[in-house]
Amino acid sequence: MKLKNSHILLIVYYLFLFVLETPLILNVGIPSTIVRVVYILSVVIPILAFDKTYLPIVIIASYSLSKFGTAVTLMPTDVWYYVPVFILLALPFKGIKDSDRKTLIPIIVLCLGVLCVDLISSQKVHDIFWCFLILITLFYYSFRKINNETYFLIFTHSFIVISIVLSLEIILAGNQYIEGYGTTDLDRVMWADPNYLGGVIGMGGMAAALLLFRNNTSSFKIYLTIALLIVITALVRNASRGALLAVICGVSILFMGGKLKFWKKLIILTVAAGFVYMLYTSNYFELLEYRIENDAGGGSGRTGIWLSKWNAYINNSSILQMLFGVGFDNGYKAGFTYSRAFHNDFLAFLVDYGAAGFIAFVCMFFYPLKNDIFRNKAVLGCVIYLLVVCMTLEPFCLGVLIFYYFWFYIYSLAKISGKQYNR
Repeated sequence: MKLKNSHILLIVYYLFLFVLETPLILNVGIPSTIVRVVYILSVVIPILAFDKTYLPIVIIASYSLSKFGTAVTLMPTDVWYYVPVFILLALPFKGIKDSDRKTLIPIIVLCLGVLCVDLISSQKVHDIFWCFLILITLFYYSFRKINNETYFLIFTHSFIVISIVLSLEIILAGNQYIEGYGTTDLDRVMWADPNYLGGVIGMGGMAAALLLFRNNTSSFKIYLTIALLIVITALVRNASRGALLAVICGVSILFMGGKLKFWKKLIILTVAAGFVYMLYTSNYFELLEYRIENDAGGGSGRTGIWLSKWNAYINNSSILQMLFGVGFDNGYKAGFTYSRAFHNDFLAFLVDYGAAGFIAFVCMFFYPLKNDIFRNKAVLGCVIYLLVVCMTLEPFCLGVLIFYYFWFYIYSLAKISGKQYNR
């Protein structure tokens, strides 16, 4: 399936528009209200004029770039601002198949469950609830078009565009936002949490690899190769070991399952090896090497954190708390005298929302994909990528919308795999 020229122009327009938001071009300090309004209109009006069914893709891409881009942004970064928009798009909440309704059951349970637990435990509504609510609306809105292969390709390219923009920020403007790393003389880009930033950039790497390892035109493969090399450069510069590991695992599976001839795979391996060697000789690996060689304690102390959180769940929880959790705020303090992240989504759901929340999350994560994980290398590669990220971070429990969107992307890939992405 090829994109029409109009769709290619649409992708180029938004790539340019999103780059415009970065310090690579626009560096005017805190933007005025007029500038923000003009930018938002520039995001929304063209897609409404072109095809409004692509609106969720554009909104989430723009929001994610504002969330993970540099400190000064042109779009709101609180996820709850976008909830009314997605609810209006999803109305009248009908038109999905029975199989999709079954998939929604654990998502709805989680959405209502986290709301009740957090309201009871801390009288707060956290981003995790808003993200699950948006995910539910996506089922009702996007699946009206999701079997359209063109829609899915635009969906895929949105992740590539996001990653290219964020990667260029790290590579070309990252020196404006560096901090010293520990007691070393090494620097690290720190305008956003490097681990979550790396996880978002890696999504575009997975999307580019998914298309690259399929039979596309030569010019299209050049674009995808360049995108993938840009992503690799940014991930190495970002020095997030978890994100790199996730990409390596996911892309390796996509590569092995790709529909390319052996000699083409050999060329890709040669180019990749040469590019990595070039980065290595250019000192791009200095910080990454240091973190691998010197950070003790199982991934910056992650194993110790997991053990403390687990012990707090087992030893300090009542039966009711073991079943339904202690809530988001209390979970962050579990096992510590101060707030401490879990660095593991599955453990976070267990402590925050109990065994019920953990089971619902596992069902949501794996069950809808159970028939495709081992029969479809594309689905398997993307699931492994997201699984590795969730084993080292807690993007779902923290309410990071684009990770919910990437799960929805994997589910959409499984749905459409019988057509273009056949097994």
